[in-house]
Amino acid sequence: MGEYFSHRLVRIYVPYLPVGVALYSAYQLLPELSAADREIGLLTSFTLLPTVEATSLSIAWTLKHELLFYLLFASIFISRTLFICVMGSWLLAILFLLQLPDVPDSGFLQVLLNPLNLWFYVGMAVFLCPQFRLSRIVYWAGFLVLATALYVLVINGFSRIYIGLVFAAMIVLFTRVENLEMPAPRLLLYLGAASYSVYLVHNPAQSVIAQILPMLSENWSPIFAFWVISGASLVVGIIYFALYEKHAISWFKAKTTEQFCNRVKSFEVEPARD
Repeated sequence: MGEYFSHRLVRIYVPYLPVGVALYSAYQLLPELSAADREIGLLTSFTLLPTVEATSLSIAWTLKHELLFYLLFASIFISRTLFICVMGSWLLAILFLLQLPDVPDSGFLQVLLNPLNLWFYVGMAVFLCPQFRLSRIVYWAGFLVLATALYVLVINGFSRIYIGLVFAAMIVLFTRVENLEMPAPRLLLYLGAASYSVYLVHNPAQSVIAQILPMLSENWSPIFAFWVISGASLVVGIIYFALYEKHAISWFKAKTTEQFCNRVKSFEVEPARD
């Protein structure tokens, strides 16, 4: 269990902390940088602990839910019965809260009982989907149907619940690509590896680039400006991954793995000698 927590914490905090700490420091020195009306907390910005205050990186609120899920999921390492009880109780508590008119004021309870946590159950269901094989015709037909459904749902402003279910079905479909013997493009694999860095830096990068564009020209069309900002933010995320995240994660994982190996060796008993 210790190794599980070590790898999860390294994966979350090592890429996040430089961004979160830098933004918190920037907002303290220049409060006018944040156009949003939110109270940024030191504790939650540095630790991602669930409090009523906001994180300096606005989108980092999702990481609070992710850390909570890792904590509860760890019960499976103790026993499967405990895991079922923990996850079942969590599900029932969330569903019960949906029936109440008022949401608790506690920052922890707002994270613990947030309906968005139901998507962790959808994710586990996707993982447990039975293996099956698809022909190329069925695969592309299914993907076309799901893409069309996603487009219709987004255009018509349907609830994120339905949109999320379509994405879950797409993930199930994509996991079957290997059965079609279709090699994944290296570019997509690299973007997948860099996705967390892109997630972390795209918001502040977009804010900075959006401030720079009017200085270069006042004749940007909205569509062209959108693609410039999106593309530049993606590039910034890839650079952050290539220069920092990839190397930092490898270094910390090597160190933690070495520590666990040394700890295991310290418990080894030498065979008795005659």
